[in-house]
Amino acid sequence: MKQLLFILTLLVGHFALGQGSVNLQVEVHDGKKKPIAYAAVVLIETSTQDRIEKKADGMGKVSFYIDQGRLWKLYVNNFDMEREIEVPEKGQSNRSMSLTYNPAFANRKAQQTNDRSNIVWGEQHYTGKEAPTPGHAMLRIAVKSRSGYVQPGMEVRVVHVATKTGYTARTDARGMAAFMVGQGLSYDIDVEDALNISYVDVKKRDGLVLTNTVQYDKPKVNETVDGDTIVQHILKDEAASGRAFYTVKVHKSGVGTGSNETIYLEEIHGKKVYVGYTDGTGEAKFLLPIGKKYMIHFNYQRDVDVIDLSKSFGYVNGAMELTYIPNPKLEHPELFIPGREELFLVEFESFLKKQYPAPIQPQKVGLFLKWGNVFNPKTKEALLEIGYTAKGSGLTLPGNYSFVLDKSGSMAGYYRIEMLKTSLIDLVNQLSPNDYLSIFTFDDKMETIFPHQKLGNNKQVLIKAIEGIEAGGGTDMLEAMKAGYEAVMSRYSEKQNNRVILLSDGYDSNQPEVLESIQKPYTDKVLCTTVGVGEDYNYALLKLLAEKGRGVVHHVADSTAFREVFMNRVLKEMNPVAYDVRLEVVYDDVLKCEHLYGKSPLHGSNNPMVYTIPNLYDGANGVALALFSIRASNPDIAKHKVTVRIRYKEEVDGPDKVVEQSLAPQWQEGDGSLKLAVEAEQKKLYAIAEINRALKVMSDAYTVGNNARAQQVLEETIQRMNELYPKAEDADVKKLVDSMEGYLEAFKNLARKNALKQKKGP
Repeated sequence: MKQLLFILTLLVGHFALGQGSVNLQVEVHDGKKKPIAYAAVVLIETSTQDRIEKKADGMGKVSFYIDQGRLWKLYVNNFDMEREIEVPEKGQSNRSMSLTYNPAFANRKAQQTNDRSNIVWGEQHYTGKEAPTPGHAMLRIAVKSRSGYVQPGMEVRVVHVATKTGYTARTDARGMAAFMVGQGLSYDIDVEDALNISYVDVKKRDGLVLTNTVQYDKPKVNETVDGDTIVQHILKDEAASGRAFYTVKVHKSGVGTGSNETIYLEEIHGKKVYVGYTDGTGEAKFLLPIGKKYMIHFNYQRDVDVIDLSKSFGYVNGAMELTYIPNPKLEHPELFIPGREELFLVEFESFLKKQYPAPIQPQKVGLFLKWGNVFNPKTKEALLEIGYTAKGSGLTLPGNYSFVLDKSGSMAGYYRIEMLKTSLIDLVNQLSPNDYLSIFTFDDKMETIFPHQKLGNNKQVLIKAIEGIEAGGGTDMLEAMKAGYEAVMSRYSEKQNNRVILLSDGYDSNQPEVLESIQKPYTDKVLCTTVGVGEDYNYALLKLLAEKGRGVVHHVADSTAFREVFMNRVLKEMNPVAYDVRLEVVYDDVLKCEHLYGKSPLHGSNNPMVYTIPNLYDGANGVALALFSIRASNPDIAKHKVTVRIRYKEEVDGPDKVVEQSLAPQWQEGDGSLKLAVEAEQKKLYAIAEINRALKVMSDAYTVGNNARAQQVLEETIQRMNELYPKAEDADVKKLVDSMEGYLEAFKNLARKNALKQKKGP
């Protein structure tokens, strides 16, 4: 199991008093590295639209001193160079940029692709002196270095992307490769491993002979390739054709220089991983193929930040500084076993597909009961499915919301931040002008995107602010959470829907109890909804914050789920049909309720067992599973009914409403062993609920040092799941069983490690 608890800090200068500043040096050149004299270089601040305009000197160089604003974009001759300059809040940073400006080339490059899969290649062997055949042109490509030297023996490829066809040839002693190509077609040109070095648009003209000179400098690097992993030994620190020279400087928290660390640069939407090692100064150097994005990982920190070379061309140099704060729990193999605060669970209710009956009017809440098995003399336990629904208009309370949004570096990968922003804008468009709203973001610092105020006519201003959010930096949600709660409380009223909505992957530099302490003064006034983003979000933390905030935790694993979560769940939660909802289970000594999966009983409740459940909104369709032990199983058991009630309010200060149902067991003669949850969906819900229960027992036992109990519950639950699913036919259940088997193996390895320690002695 991946245990991710990481922090990334983007260094932006030394701390000092007052407004931060940037010394920026810009050098502009063309595709052949020739300086562009007197180019117009413009900086535009993204929020205020302030402009700083300067002319480059005769060598294409220009300097800026920026001590205002936050984020500036850079333009050359009105062309967006896709570069951003961030001004630190404090201190001073120094940046230098070497820019390649060629607008015609850039526009043509935008039509190119780095995808060479499924291309049908043909090898050609022409001297370049042949006459073009009918319908074709002779294309001669001369390959020279930056210094003007011919490049013999180079593989050259011309690609027609639309038809997925391409031709290969090698340069001769003159550095020339020749091709017979179709008239009226456009070809992209690759040299060796450098894609899209240039292009050629072939006109429709009989007898056409074209000569195109391209510049190629072979990367001065030796690479060791093991599968998809590439380790580089750079022979010369300079950019090459199709390769960016990139330096990553690492600082390690509590140590200073991050020397002797391993860095992984993983192609996003690709298969290759470039591995580098920091030197004594904390620097690692790479020659990276341009046209791609790379996610940065460390040994004990994943999804740290992104190097974006997707829009780069020419000779590219870049640098990045990171602070590496490894999770100490991941540095030791025994801590692959999760304790209470690290346990990742998948809510079994999220797998509910069936729709329970709508409430019977005038009730707004419906209730459905079904036993998971019939009873016979061998029955020792029974499962009761409790379904509940809600229908009707919700509470018409004005909104008082604060959104707390994670924009740390890990949110930049896999299009998380883009989809989150789009979904948040969709949600904002549904809010009333009378709703109060604020948005706070956090990475390694908190930022107010939209101060708490009545939405009014500011919707477009708010949407622009959301669109401007960019991911990058560390993770410290403490101040943003505090600001969110304080903002809601500044406009608090009992007659409003007061709610903080946290959107994050859940990995934070603060301890859970510190974040929980922010909520404590307000738990009776402000609800907290959490949305976990990504496959590996920190379930334990977001579940804790939602439970302590009397709210719900949602999970968004991929981009397709964002809109469903925001529009069908979060938005509806803002207008609950049923408020202050409690579930009661009444039983007798023959049928005893042992456990309600996924819920904790209120302290002091016995019979009935009383559980709080989240507010219900229009269209809500939820499930609970109650496990009963059987004292004596005989035909008389059919007389022992179980009663379930749901109490709720339709108004904040209104009276209790009650919906109630009772269900008696069904008796069947026989002596066979009857399995629980014979219905397919109920069986799956039960299986996932039972796995979650076992994992909680495991983590609790491990936390207090009872490894034998933890191992026992894993073995028993795995066996039970194998009996329920002997052919492992359900992918979701199989995935969870695989994780349990991984934990079981970890416990066995830990036992071996402890035995070796005892054998070795002090």
